[in-house]
Amino acid sequence: MGKKDNRKKWRRVVPAVLTAVVILAVITAFCLGRTHGGGETGSSLGGMVVDTRAAQDGGGESAENPLAGRSVYFSGIEDAAIGRETVVRLDNREENLDFLLRYEIYDAGTGELVFETDLIPSGQHIDWVPGETLEPGEYTLDFLQIPYYPEPSGRYISLTQGSNQVTLAILD
Repeated sequence: MGKKDNRKKWRRVVPAVLTAVVILAVITAFCLGRTHGGGETGSSLGGMVVDTRAAQDGGGESAENPLAGRSVYFSGIEDAAIGRETVVRLDNREENLDFLLRYEIYDAGTGELVFETDLIPSGQHIDWVPGETLEPGEYTLDFLQIPYYPEPSGRYISLTQGSNQVTLAILD
């Protein structure tokens, strides 16, 4: 009878322990998500922290790094069905301040460059009409967003990139 009682006890204890572990894991994940997701540079705002090494030249010393603690903000583009004259707005968010942004749009199936922009100042946008570039049909497109930092010397430093894959149906 002793072994039977132990088995019954374990049959009640094991599920209770497993339930407690799962609850603890959910609470921990929720707390970590709140800590890391809501700040100025959090991914919930579409921002990525700029790599502070980007402004340094050949190991030279810099008095102050102008990119330290800065974020780059990317705009999301969603799946859509559009007409041939529909305008897609490719913008550089105002929060990017002095960062310039360039778009490259690729056909994900072929890797072919479909459209690209020059540098867009923050708070401005370029209008793209996909129906002028692509025939009617369904496309999987990669929107690559490449930010640049203008140095006082007149050079532009390419920073971290953002990518967004979209299914775009162009209706006839």
